Order: sequence, then structure tokens, then C-alpha cells
Amino acid sequence: MSAQLVSRTSQTWSVTGEVDFDQAQEWVEGFQPQTGEEYRLELSKAKANAALLLVLLGWLRKARRTRAHLLLQQPEEALLRLISLSGLDAFFDLEE
Repeated sequence: MSAQLVSRTSQTWSVTGEVDFDQAQEWVEGFQPQTGEEYRLELSKAKANAALLLVLLGWLRKARRTRAHLLLQQPEEALLRLISLSGLDAFFDLEE
């Protein structure tokens, strides 16, 4: 079963399931942040893997380019460990 990215509002999304690499590319390409806006990504039902980390990095890169803010909400413990072991925890704003 592939993951789902559900828009709850124009600036809030929820991820469920396991992201694959094709989805990761589509999701990163589709994210178009607006200057100065805040975006929230709810991750409590997302399975941690490298493809999801690529999405998060791609969204973070695009958000920073436009001076937007990306907030990761309720990431599961496995995702927090993946972010930490990758040395990326200082780059993400987390809301547990």
C-alpha cells in the first residue's frame, strides 16, 4: 500500500503509510511554498523510511528558498531517530 498525502488546509498536510521514491519525487515537485507562509506536515501515521526523509528535505529546501516555515507535527519515534542519526535534527522544526 502506498502512502497518501492529504491536504487538510491549504497549508496543512497529513501523511499516512509508507512513501516510495516515485511518490517522493512527485510530492517534492508539487510543493510550491509561498514567501513567508507556515506549512505543517502531520506525520503520526507516516512510516519512516529514506523516501519520506527525501520528501522532508525537499520541502525544507523549497521552504527555505522562499523564507517559508515548515513544521513537522507528531513524527513517530522511528522518524525522529532517522532524522537524528542522519545529523539533520538541527534543521527541522518539530512539534511532538
